[in-house]
Amino acid sequence: MNKLEYDLLEKYLEQLSFRTNNAIRELQQVQRHLESFQSHISKQSFVSQSMPKFDSLHLSTHSAQIKNKSPNDLIRIKEVIQMTGLSRSTIYKLQNIKEFPESIKLSSRSVAWLRAAVEAWIQDKIA
Repeated sequence: MNKLEYDLLEKYLEQLSFRTNNAIRELQQVQRHLESFQSHISKQSFVSQSMPKFDSLHLSTHSAQIKNKSPNDLIRIKEVIQMTGLSRSTIYKLQNIKEFPESIKLSSRSVAWLRAAVEAWIQDKIA
């Protein structure tokens, strides 16, 4: 395998990894919504015997993998959007007025953010 083929394969696997992690996060978010709905319904005494129970075993194994992410990881805009709940345009507006972490330019048309910087921003907003 020559260098170009190796580089292309490496980029493909990297993209596949990002897509997989994003899909896992989306499924976890759906699970949280379902659990919230179940909690809300049970609090209002509308519990139905036909209410399905959602098995979280499969998603919990993936969440353990996600928790092992390094704070030095570079994350792309889709993951930043998912982490913050902000839209793409809002992220860039906040970045322009220095109220959001700066992106790191990877190439002429590609940027990413440092995971630790985005997580710190989220913690500041929570506090």
